[in-house]
Amino acid sequence: MSTDLEVQDWEVGFSAAKPPLKDECTKKGFQLKEAAEAHMNSVSTISGFARNIKFDHACQLFEEAIIQFKLARNWEETAECYKNCAYLQTIMKKTVHAAIFYQKAADHFMRCNLYDAIVNYKRCVHWYAHAGKFEIALRYQAKIANMYYLDDDYDMAAEHYDRAALYCS
Repeated sequence: MSTDLEVQDWEVGFSAAKPPLKDECTKKGFQLKEAAEAHMNSVSTISGFARNIKFDHACQLFEEAIIQFKLARNWEETAECYKNCAYLQTIMKKTVHAAIFYQKAADHFMRCNLYDAIVNYKRCVHWYAHAGKFEIALRYQAKIANMYYLDDDYDMAAEHYDRAALYCS
């Protein structure tokens, strides 16, 4: 029995998957984002537990849009969707989840917009500190300071290093 035949039989069933087209992913991402925003805006008359369910569904739609924008490598829209998810989490009083979404938004803004990255890292630090997660808040506060330092803004870097030091004590 030939081993070449076995290898060929094994290789027959596998083929490379076609990557999705950037335009298709962007289009589907915008459709999902619009659906999530419509879902989010329709909640204004609802209160209580049903409101949280609607917000959870809107957050899931935003997360599906995030996947499409990531496939299209559209980092700014990805970050905007993460920001919207974070906003929904703050409304539902889920502070740690909000901090995580703000951190992910900042990570994606780092690829396209440094100012928005810093703003979202600050929000992330605020919500982690609010939740009592001071070690994580310290890490991101130091990251903000490093970003200012690398941008040659030494006064702001010193201020944020001082804030980071406050989380240590």
